[in-house]
Amino acid sequence: VIGMLEVLRRSSLTPAQMDHAEVATKSARDLLHLLDDIIDVSRLETKQIAIDAAPFEPSALVADAIDLFSLRAREKGVSLSAEISPHVPAWVSGDRSRLRQVVTNLVGNALKFTETGDVTVTADYDAGLERLLIGVRDTGIGLKPEAAGRIFEAFFQVSSAPTREYGGSGLGLSICKHLVEIMGGEISVASSYGKGSL
Repeated sequence: VIGMLEVLRRSSLTPAQMDHAEVATKSARDLLHLLDDIIDVSRLETKQIAIDAAPFEPSALVADAIDLFSLRAREKGVSLSAEISPHVPAWVSGDRSRLRQVVTNLVGNALKFTETGDVTVTADYDAGLERLLIGVRDTGIGLKPEAAGRIFEAFFQVSSAPTREYGGSGLGLSICKHLVEIMGGEISVASSYGKGSL
């Protein structure tokens, strides 16, 4: 469907037809993303996802996330940056692909709920635990305490009007939690309603 819509968009269309084709394309991509999330949740809940540990560069992973969302951040007028501690090793061992999935989901959410201010990706390292610490800090709408306690539940949607306006399936953060725990880590949120989250 997406392929045929792309072909259609390259044909001679009136401005109104092009608008309709673009809406259909966006809707198809949103549906594909939702299906991917549902499949991921199913695999995670049945432990069908394997973790492939290999050496990777944490600074490059963070840089990739910044590059991926830099255009969206500029379009919104939101500052997107990284803070990498000097304690972070040049190389660590882990599943880069799965960690990238977590980081991009967190950065995407932060940008979605931040209309002004900044989003910052942080990286540090706990030498005692030999653990990489990645954080995403934003100046977005924040969470009420009751929402913060349930934010990693599958299909959970914050009931406030702003969240309904921004949409989403409510699966992304649940997937992040499953992936982080499978990799032997922990994920949490600290948030101040109306001021942002970390």
